[in-house]
Amino acid sequence: MPKVLRPDALAAAYEATKRKIDDLPTVLLQSGQTLFRSFNPASAYSLLPKPPSGGHVSKLQANNC
Repeated sequence: MPKVLRPDALAAAYEATKRKIDDLPTVLLQSGQTLFRSFNPASAYSLLPKPPSGGHVSKLQANNC
C-alpha cells in the first residue's frame, strides 16, 4: 500500500487538479440522445448536403466540415 509522506502537498495537488476538472465543460450523454452541431451555412467550409425531410447528415460528412 502506498504511503503519503507529504499530506499537505498531496492535498494541494488534489485541489489544483479538482479546480481544473471543474472547469471542463462536460455533459453526461444518454443512449439515443440527439446531438446538434452549429455551423455557418454561408461559409465555404460548410458544404453539407441538405438532408431529406426527417433525415440527417452523417457524422462523417459533418466531421469533414
